[in-house]
Amino acid sequence: MDTTQNLLKLLQSVDEKSVAVGLEIHKANPTPESSALLEDYLVLYRLLHRHQTIQSLEAQHIATLNEQEFLNWAMQKIDNFPVEIFRLVNLRDLDIRENNLEQIPSQIGQLTNLEDLCLYGNPIKRLPKEIGNLYNLTHLYLSELQLEQWPKEIEPLTNLVYLDLNYNQLSKVSAEIGSLVNLQELCVYENQLTELPKEIGQLVNLQVLKLSFNQLTQIPKEIGRLASLETLQLDNNQLTQLPKEIGDLSNLQELNIGNNPLTCLPQSLQKLKNLMLYCYDSNLSPNLLLDICQLNHLQFLDIGNNQLRQLPQEIEQLTSLLGIALYGNPLGHLPKVIEQLVNLQYLYLNDTQLKQWPREIEKLPHLQELALKNNQLSSVSREIGQLVNLQNLNLANNQLSSLPKEIEQLANLEDLDLRDNQLTSLPKEIEVLTKLEYLCLKDNPIPQKQKEIIQAALPNCDITW
Repeated sequence: MDTTQNLLKLLQSVDEKSVAVGLEIHKANPTPESSALLEDYLVLYRLLHRHQTIQSLEAQHIATLNEQEFLNWAMQKIDNFPVEIFRLVNLRDLDIRENNLEQIPSQIGQLTNLEDLCLYGNPIKRLPKEIGNLYNLTHLYLSELQLEQWPKEIEPLTNLVYLDLNYNQLSKVSAEIGSLVNLQELCVYENQLTELPKEIGQLVNLQVLKLSFNQLTQIPKEIGRLASLETLQLDNNQLTQLPKEIGDLSNLQELNIGNNPLTCLPQSLQKLKNLMLYCYDSNLSPNLLLDICQLNHLQFLDIGNNQLRQLPQEIEQLTSLLGIALYGNPLGHLPKVIEQLVNLQYLYLNDTQLKQWPREIEKLPHLQELALKNNQLSSVSREIGQLVNLQNLNLANNQLSSLPKEIEQLANLEDLDLRDNQLTSLPKEIEVLTKLEYLCLKDNPIPQKQKEIIQAALPNCDITW
């Protein structure tokens, strides 16, 4: 190694004593390279420590710069990337989100120790090819750029485990996506994708795939090879059917197919255990609803906002169901078949045009969360006291003028939302709800005297008036 390289190595050391030796050598015999390095260090130090005025750097300053592994320069309104940053060769995490950068300099490839790179929220239209030199990169955030084509520059980054390309204008995913075999999470929602390459099936370590809000009309059968997949989000696309191979995703826990023109589901979905299915905003056809009722291992079902006025009797077959969301459907009353879902813990009935307390819920002893917001309820049944496992109760925006004293039996209640009702007081028995952490009473005509009584009854509760 020549003298110049030795000098640069000393100056780039994280050891203060080595840097001090390098400064002495430079002072006695400066080189163009060492002079340029020290000038960049001075600029960089001033950029990072704007509150300090400094004319020259000492060894401790330089050593501190050299050992820096994390740099957060988010939301600094910068238009040009400070090339001096590329002197920080030990950087592992660089965050320059939400600036005004239109391009990234080719010198980015010098930061070969980078593991996390966040560029999102900059008007960048393409990436430099040198970004492919960042072989240690594991997390890459490219959302809210202005990418119109798949960035092939990232294809050498085979150590990536997380790739975020949300909110761009991508029309397709490159077939070379298959080279990113270590990917565990791929996010490409809010783009203009119309199809996926069959090579998506090569991402055998993928656990999360988010493709919401695109223009996909079909999913390749190769998706069935993603044996590690746990979350698949396909909502807000143009899918009319799903491949039967989706039933091979034995680890799938969340499938979101909301707001797609689907007419049926593959029978292979019946093989999936522990599945949460989201099928909201889908204008559910009777056939599709019956297909859902065949998924007897289903854990959670969201069929909100589907203009449903009733539920098929076959829904009683979903005996493993722990939660169901029916919000936004003009039910008018709770179908009696709900009583058969005896394992329910979560029931969401917001905006369902209920005018009377749904007595059917009294047959659901395991309920932990009950949402009845935005209905026309004028009273709460005394039998609510039977729901002894209830932890979260939302009765906001109804027409309640009182609560039954039996509410005292809800010993596990932690969160109670009563905003936008006609309450003037609460039953004194509420004082026994010692687990209650949050109580919302906004927009109720409660006199000040009653507020003081309620506050005294629940001294450890966060009450919002």
